[in-house]
Parts: sequence; structure tokens; C-alpha cells
Amino acid sequence: MPGQPVLIRSRPSGIFYSPTYPDKLKFSTVNKNRIFFKNSVIPWLDHGTQVIYSYIMSFEQKYYYVYIMASSKNGTLYIGFTSNLPQRIFEHKNHLLPGFTNKYNVDKLVYFERFEDVNQAIRHEKRLKEWKRNWKKDLIEKHNPQWRDLYDDLNNLL
Repeated sequence: MPGQPVLIRSRPSGIFYSPTYPDKLKFSTVNKNRIFFKNSVIPWLDHGTQVIYSYIMSFEQKYYYVYIMASSKNGTLYIGFTSNLPQRIFEHKNHLLPGFTNKYNVDKLVYFERFEDVNQAIRHEKRLKEWKRNWKKDLIEKHNPQWRDLYDDLNNLL
């Protein structure tokens, strides 16, 4: 595709070049058969050879999540934002985070949405926090009528 950066050459030195973004794709580090590039891991295909790899920017898609947690059905609600939903919910459930969810025992994931744009996710989180409680309850009940804890099903839902 035109406009997509291309990995022209990979060597143990980890030098990358992109005709599209020459100032953004400069160097990477190589560590034990893997190339680490902008928080993504690209498997080393063949030592010492040139590798043509297109669409490098779409190798790993990053997602952002806005979520609602509850203490129980119709109980205390908490709205949050994260880029790692399973980890964040684990922290809430095991009371590893001091604050509101720990104080009020809010530990059930009852709703979440996924976004590709971080700014859109942050705006949505702020908007949800301004909603009336009944609107939040209606949103949860539309997608999760029994207020089930979705944490156990996260691997199937993400």
C-alpha cells in the first residue's frame, strides 16, 4: 500500500529505514532473536539476511478501553479508562489499587467499550462520568441485563 512504511533491511545492528517516515523509524534494538520496535516484537525471520516486511505500523494494534465496574447489581458504580483491561480489572478485583474501588468494594466488571483512538476513549470516559446514574444503568442493562461479572469471559470478549 502506498504510504505504508517498509522495513527495508534488518541486521543485527537493528537499522530500519522508511521512505515514508524517515525521521520516525530510525533504530531499534535486537535482543535474542527478536527485534523490538516501538513496543512491538517482530520475530527475527532469518539471521544475517535482508528481510522485506511491509505494513510494519499495523503489526500490533493498540486498543484503549472505557469500562464500568459495580459493587453489585444497582450498587456503586465506577468508570475508568485503560490500555490493558485484563490487568486493570485484576488490580481492582484484588484490591491492589488504593482509592474509590477499594474503599467501596467495587470489583465486578459489568460493561466495557474498546477504542482505537486514545483521545476518543478519554473523551468517552469523561462523557460517561457526566451521565445521570439512570443512563449508566440503562447502558449496562442493554448489554449485560444480569449485571454478570465479565472479567472471567474477557479472553473471549476482547
